[in-house]
Order: sequence, then structure tokens, then C-alpha cells
Amino acid sequence: GYAYLRPRSTPGPPFPGFNRSGGQGRPFGSYDWTVADNVQIDPATFDYWMGMLLPYVQDYAGAIAAYTRAIALHPDDSNFYNERSLAERNHGDFTAAIADCSRAIRISPGFTAAWIRRGETENLQGDPVDALRDFSQALEIEPMNYWAFFGRGVTRQLQGEYADAIGDYGRAIDLQPNDSTAPRLYRELLRRRV
Repeated sequence: GYAYLRPRSTPGPPFPGFNRSGGQGRPFGSYDWTVADNVQIDPATFDYWMGMLLPYVQDYAGAIAAYTRAIALHPDDSNFYNERSLAERNHGDFTAAIADCSRAIRISPGFTAAWIRRGETENLQGDPVDALRDFSQALEIEPMNYWAFFGRGVTRQLQGEYADAIGDYGRAIDLQPNDSTAPRLYRELLRRRV
């Protein structure tokens, strides 16, 4: 069956690994969460999903801890490192975030999302040269990736390479025409060139 989380309504033993206090001393989302009755779920999977949920209540430290527990159980899962890197980045630890992206890439060199996330974090850290390299590598792996074009466009814009940024934003718009951010940046750069 499918596993899902629901607010606990009856007393009883918790599923192993749940009810860890959030950053403000309360369980996730002010609820005592449990897994639906009669569902078995791998503890690493549970911690992975807790890591995915905790940022919604700004508990990045709790998310990092949940991903760390998942990684301890499955140290070769590149997705666990990649997701922990987002929690670390949102927590302000760019160095740890880049290190986790690098681990994910070493485990799975074709993992486009890890290349993109590392590039985004390098931009935030003020390292556009490495960011540009990572977005370009993501496009080598997946030539039609919206986020790689968008991220490379942002990087080129930050470096003052406006013509190249316009080209990347244009490719991103071609891939996701209903997105609002890339067209806005595209038009902004076109106005600068006039």
C-alpha cells in the first residue's frame, strides 16, 4: 500500500523516527504525526520525507538532521545528499551545501539536479565561474533543461555577459513558455541593450 502521514488522533506508540521537535520546540507543523495504520516504511524513507517536509515550517536544522539519518542508513543515495544540500543552503551553510552537491555528483555524475543546485549555491556564495561551469555541465547531460538554462542566464547576467544571458533566458522561455521569471529578466536585459 501507499504510505502517507496523517495527524495522530489516538494514543499509541509512534513510528520510529517521528515526533522529533522542530526548531521552535514543537513537533512538525504543531501536530504529532504518524504513519497511516498498517503501513511499513523504511526508516531512511521516513527521514527523507521528514527532511522534505520540515522546511515548510522553516525547520532547516531538523531537515538537515533527518537527511543525515537517512544518509547514515543509505550512504550511496545521491538524492539524500542533494536534498540535504538544499536544507543546508537555506540554513545559510553554503560550504556544506556545495560539499553535499559534490558528494551527490561523485555518486551519480549524471545527476543533473545536483549540478544545477551546486551552481545555484555557488552563485549565492559569489562564485560565478564555478556556477557557470556547473550549469554548462548540466546542459551537457540534459540539453533541454529549463533550470540549467535559467541558472546559466542568471550567472551570465551577474557577470555582465548580457548577450549570452539573453540567449540562455530565450532557451529557457522556449522550454517553459508559461514561466514568468525568465521572460521578465529577458525583457529587462533587452531594455538595457537599447
